[in-house]
Amino acid sequence: MEGAAGGSADLAELHLQVQQFMQVIAHLQQQQVQQQATTTTTSPLPKCLVSPPEKFGKNVEFPDFLAQCQLYIKLRAWDFPTDKMKVCFIISLLKGQAAKWATPLVVAPPPLLYNYSGFLDHLFVAFANPQQAAADNWKV
Repeated sequence: MEGAAGGSADLAELHLQVQQFMQVIAHLQQQQVQQQATTTTTSPLPKCLVSPPEKFGKNVEFPDFLAQCQLYIKLRAWDFPTDKMKVCFIISLLKGQAAKWATPLVVAPPPLLYNYSGFLDHLFVAFANPQQAAADNWKV
């Protein structure tokens, strides 16, 4: 009987320890939630000192436009976690012939929509040297 009583005491002690452990976990989780709420309210995202680029539609503005887009994206990296978000942001700033060029990317999205580097390469080919692009009759 002594062995059974000892086993019951050990089991009760173990049960008590588990309950205490669970209370500690709940307390730590509550502290973590409070800390996250405090951090969120006291630490807003850093302010971006660069304005979004103006819309692009003239070939003579292309290098400046592209540089401004890349700078804006780098300074607001938290807003552009995926290639698709970067590409879509740049497409949203296109107008005129540039917007017409990008329309197929939005209407029937090819893999290029998900490839920021590849998209920049194609955009550069299409608008950095408009005479060459016209001569090649370049399309996406």
